[in-house]
Amino acid sequence: SGASWILSNENFLKGASFVDYLQLRATYGLNGNIPKNSGPFMIAESGTNYFNNLPTNSIITPANNQLRWESTAITNLGIDYNLLNYRLSGKADYYVRKSADLLGDYDINPTLGFTSAQVNTASMTNRGWEFQLTSKNIVTRNFEWNTTVSYANNKNKITKVAISSDYTTPLRLASGSPYIVGQPYGGMYSFRFGDLSPNDGQIQMLD
Repeated sequence: SGASWILSNENFLKGASFVDYLQLRATYGLNGNIPKNSGPFMIAESGTNYFNNLPTNSIITPANNQLRWESTAITNLGIDYNLLNYRLSGKADYYVRKSADLLGDYDINPTLGFTSAQVNTASMTNRGWEFQLTSKNIVTRNFEWNTTVSYANNKNKITKVAISSDYTTPLRLASGSPYIVGQPYGGMYSFRFGDLSPNDGQIQMLD
């Protein structure tokens, strides 16, 4: 779902002779994403036993009736313009995307029959700019030369971790994309090498 607002008024531009066209845009929307591999009901897979050829059922994921949709609220502000008798044209956008209830794997007690379960894990914010500028450098009957320059910048960070779990252990960092409050999602991490242990020559890492 979403809503948009556009302002484009020629009377507003009469005082600026170098501006041929100007449009302001504002958009707000909400969208959601449901977990594809988990749900409120247990998911099982049917098969055949290799040894006795009898039918089998294997539990793929446990039931989880506390799962919620991933939700994202998107706010976008933009401007479209043409300048200097349409010699320059372009657009600029600024957006903020706030996501909540992000899905992630969480370690659970293996005696339950599973080592991990998919849960609503964290919240994240994305902010970014997008620019595009096109210029008509040479325009003749037989030749036309245009130049387009684009620029985009995006920054994101985790704003909340909803469950109590340590995502800074070596195993978590090595498995990729840990949720760490104040840090970007998908960040790359490394460990400080602490030489080899003197007794057995094993690699050591500084804490």
